[in-house]
Amino acid sequence: MLSRIHNKLGTAGLVVAIVALIAALAGTAFAAAKLNPTQKKEVTKIAQAQAKKFATAGPKGATGPKGDTGAAGAAGPKGATGPKGATGPKGPTGPKGPTGPKGPTGPKGPEGSPWTAGGVLPSGKTETGSWALANLNSFVSASFNVPLSAKPKAVVLIGGKLGAGTRVIPEGAVEETVCEGSAAEPTAPGGVLCVYVDSMEEASFFGFPTLTNRYTSGGSWFVAAGEGRAVGTWAVTAE
Repeated sequence: MLSRIHNKLGTAGLVVAIVALIAALAGTAFAAAKLNPTQKKEVTKIAQAQAKKFATAGPKGATGPKGDTGAAGAAGPKGATGPKGATGPKGPTGPKGPTGPKGPTGPKGPEGSPWTAGGVLPSGKTETGSWALANLNSFVSASFNVPLSAKPKAVVLIGGKLGAGTRVIPEGAVEETVCEGSAAEPTAPGGVLCVYVDSMEEASFFGFPTLTNRYTSGGSWFVAAGEGRAVGTWAVTAE
């Protein structure tokens, strides 16, 4: 009989029905027999013991459907900045970038050396050199490293044995004493080519105008040294 009631009501329902039945019977018994308190307690105990026999837990019910997700809460305060991490390894060199645009022209620089001003020897500046001839009757020349703006107005021959002609070429252009230097320290006034003799053996200058030449790039003069030799220096100064 109890199994049929259990099948209909389930375990929980059966327990409730038994407890209700025992309570009703106990109450009726208490009322009919007029039990004393001790007897009432015994009857109640017996009823409870019988109820516990049937009070086994029923099978776990199926999990209900998941409820809807609630709305996101407000963002919390920003946390403290963490410690600086260790430096990572150096990366590879990237490819060369394109050439940038040409920059603007810079300001003009300071004036350069006066020796190249205009490509000619500046006024008042002097150039010097040396000359030599041996066992030959020929022209000797002086080549100016920096050209003059105008050819020398005179070639003055100083020292040694002079041949026919004069010391000053052309005659009267300058005084003979204008060349005040020496073979060791050649000097010249502005516009004059001064030729100095250091040594002359069995040779002589020739000062004819036709045997002396003047150019902006140099000058020449004739020396007769068929059996001898002659050496010296020269100086020229731009006017």
